[in-house]
Amino acid sequence: MLRRNYYLIIIFLFTFLILLPFSSTSFGVEVELSWDQNTEEELAGYYVYYGTSSRTYFENSFKLPKESLVEVDGRVSYQFPVNIPTGVTYFFAVTAYDIWDFATDFSNEVQLLIPEGEQDTTPPIGSILINNDDEVTHSRDVILTLFATDDGIELDENALMTFSNDNQEWSDSELFVNTKTWLLSPGEGVKTVYVKFRDAIGNWMTEPLKDQIIYEESQNTCDDPQKLQPISITASSEFLPPFFAKEKLMDGDPRTYWSTIPSFFLKEEFITLDLGEIKRVRWFNMYALDLFGIDFFPVNFKIQISRDNITWEEMSTEEDYTRPLQPTPSDSWDFGSLECRYIRVYITKAKTLFFIFHVAQIAEIRVYGCDLPEHIIFTGEDLSVSKTEITKEHAQEEKTTLPDADQRLPSTPGKPVVRFK
Repeated sequence: MLRRNYYLIIIFLFTFLILLPFSSTSFGVEVELSWDQNTEEELAGYYVYYGTSSRTYFENSFKLPKESLVEVDGRVSYQFPVNIPTGVTYFFAVTAYDIWDFATDFSNEVQLLIPEGEQDTTPPIGSILINNDDEVTHSRDVILTLFATDDGIELDENALMTFSNDNQEWSDSELFVNTKTWLLSPGEGVKTVYVKFRDAIGNWMTEPLKDQIIYEESQNTCDDPQKLQPISITASSEFLPPFFAKEKLMDGDPRTYWSTIPSFFLKEEFITLDLGEIKRVRWFNMYALDLFGIDFFPVNFKIQISRDNITWEEMSTEEDYTRPLQPTPSDSWDFGSLECRYIRVYITKAKTLFFIFHVAQIAEIRVYGCDLPEHIIFTGEDLSVSKTEITKEHAQEEKTTLPDADQRLPSTPGKPVVRFK
């Protein structure tokens, strides 16, 4: 029996903004929605709709896979920023969908009218961590973990950021993201990385944030990388294990392969390797299964790395990928001796089987790199890290967790009921 008596709560948090396309003043609004978690096994997630007319919503609804939502005391919640001009009423509703992408009817509707406001002139605040706050690195390539808010709301894709190694010369501004690879300045010693954030309407930070780390060259330069063996592999799905299980990726035989479960609908899949500890990764190779010139290697995918299995940095984004045509169909990605523990292949588009099913297959994955030095000796100046206005604990709490590998998704769930808190 499908449960129908769960509730959605909408909380509106305001910060003053000016929408450039409008002559009137507007707010940046963060809408928080929460509702009772469905328990049906076939549940896949929810759609959140909003618009300026009752029951007439924008086409770009928010699709929320259930594994992307955080459940607390039987309720799930989601926050998203929306720029809303003053004097306009916005309407919100939710549906639920199952693994076959069948959705319920719309929930009851709630609405919001934004009052008059003033111009926002306050810049963002935030934090920066180098290599998850490690004290020492043996690679000049490091991973920056970034967090920033503007009047309590996390920066969105319209915000910008810029970086420097000396607080004098700055990189070109780029769109805000939560993780980024960065090259430290040459030479051993204490290294400082500076960052400035800009909000969506142009308020730059006047004073940069910074973090420091000791860079120490290692005799182990990884010029002769060895094959690394992951201690575990996590996959979003497996087809008929053990025949096409995730373990086939590391069995040394490119004639066997891992396969996702064929699906009528295009959905995201992933495979994650755990190296057991931080390693210096030089090369990452993937092999396609070649059967009479036909393969089901992913079409669109991202290769990502992480030190903590929480924050991820993209090493490569492949669109309309075509694998090499050599006798051994493999390709390599240069990681430049970056230090990481986890490597993930995040598949956003698979090929079609019989013009019906979507399926992705990878025959073999091989990782080449080296261990970090066991002993660290440094006699330079003391490391002094400047703390930021937002604590590291807060920054970590804002990160989303990986979806569960062993997903069991739902029958069409019941229609949600919505109300104001």
